[in-house]
Amino acid sequence: MHKMLLNQARIDLILRPDGPVLIKGGDALTAADPSRPDMAFVRTHRNGHETIYFPGSSIKGAIRSHCERIARTLAFAGNYDAERMACDPLDDEKCCAKVHGTKTGAVAGDEHTEGDDPSAEDKYRDACFTCQLFGNTTLAGHITFNDAYPTGEVTLEERNSVAIDRVFGSVRHGPFQFETLVAGEFTTTIRVHNFTCAHLGLVLLALRDLRDQYLLIGFGKSRGLGRLDADFTEFTLSSRSAKAGEAVFPGVARDLTSVYIPQQTGSLRWVAADKDFVSIGGGVQDDFLGHTWVFSGAEAVESAFKPFRQAWVDCFRTAKEGTNG
Repeated sequence: MHKMLLNQARIDLILRPDGPVLIKGGDALTAADPSRPDMAFVRTHRNGHETIYFPGSSIKGAIRSHCERIARTLAFAGNYDAERMACDPLDDEKCCAKVHGTKTGAVAGDEHTEGDDPSAEDKYRDACFTCQLFGNTTLAGHITFNDAYPTGEVTLEERNSVAIDRVFGSVRHGPFQFETLVAGEFTTTIRVHNFTCAHLGLVLLALRDLRDQYLLIGFGKSRGLGRLDADFTEFTLSSRSAKAGEAVFPGVARDLTSVYIPQQTGSLRWVAADKDFVSIGGGVQDDFLGHTWVFSGAEAVESAFKPFRQAWVDCFRTAKEGTNG
């Protein structure tokens, strides 16, 4: 799944705080400069200067968590195995990395014995839907998130907070200070490679919720922090197997049918290889990979996103029919 480049997608976006936002930088950052608040915004050095930024790991963590929430919610509503759609990566007993295909753990169904080292193909097929995309400790993911850096000046402000005694209603601890970002513009890029249309659709659903502020980022989400405005400026798709003259983008299952979970009793059936495609408009350019679509501007990008989100819905319908049939 990583030895060849079969298809890829690139999403360029701009992030702006819509109110205060804080991605904490850790105690070491404050210890290095005592003049900083108790909780300071994460910083790094770039182009010879110190700057605040949104770490790619923070963006990925929020997006992955939200994708898992979406998958579990729909699985529960459809009355079928939620863990096959999204395992718990922090639970050693339920995480795909532990249960399906590790060197130290036996694989479910006794396909491997303890101590075996299953192939990458086995690990992919045995992984839940979200681990297939985001990866786990034994399986490399297919999506990457760049750090988001400011394009110009940013505005930071300090806020105070106190802990309230639950008995007397007075201040128990504090005040302590935390640093928030209130204005600025940050650019970043998300890349996905060797994906099915349904996998990309799930990510695009989470990004829609980020834009609509159902998904918040960072510290203090329950107290008014963490809201971002997200503008999707460009969406680029490339495919090796796309045919000239057809406005159809194929998912990776049309190239590698073996990436899907076999039709075993009790397992979810993902979308069939011959259905892993979406119809999209826009111009097609020939390049070294095959064919490339480029969508620029918010309206064109949103229009291109929609069929992939529908592919995710269709995947769930297929899974439900497979478990009920």
